Amino acid sequence: MHIAKPWTRLAIVGIACLFSMPAFAKRNAVETSLNDIVLPSTPGGTLVLRPCDTCAPTSIRVTAQSRFFISDREVTLQEFVLQSKRGGMSLVVSYETQTLELLTIKAWL
Repeated sequence: MHIAKPWTRLAIVGIACLFSMPAFAKRNAVETSLNDIVLPSTPGGTLVLRPCDTCAPTSIRVTAQSRFFISDREVTLQEFVLQSKRGGMSLVVSYETQTLELLTIKAWL
């Protein structure tokens, strides 16, 4: 009977783990302000932002899985839009780069 050496077994387990891992979507997070984005008015809408100073504007789709936070408190899109009208918020917008779907918007007053 042939028994695999320990390093061979370890290599086989490592390769098996790599192939069993789910593919992780690439994500991008952009630090911005309310003056530099266009918020959607309804769920299913589109948020427009410029990922960098020299980048073209990018349209990001809002989905049912998108989450909105103000000072670490989760809010609805409607509440987020209402609060944004007060101005003065710093934002971090996180989205999937392949699908251009919004993950989160986190705002601080």
